[in-house]
Amino acid sequence: MTHDTYLTAPEAGHEVGVHPATISRWVKRGLLTAHVDQLDKRRRLISRSELRDLVDNHTPTA
Repeated sequence: MTHDTYLTAPEAGHEVGVHPATISRWVKRGLLTAHVDQLDKRRRLISRSELRDLVDNHTPTA
């Protein structure tokens, strides 16, 4: 069983070379799922594997 890594929007944007606002737009469009951080309920986290899958298989327009 492997554990996924979760990233904040700025970290996710840096990971794939886009602005953090682009990551937020992808979440709003339903292209990515944002998970609630259990320690800080205001923070949303993006699955690294889901992000990589989206970018590798279908790069959405910003």
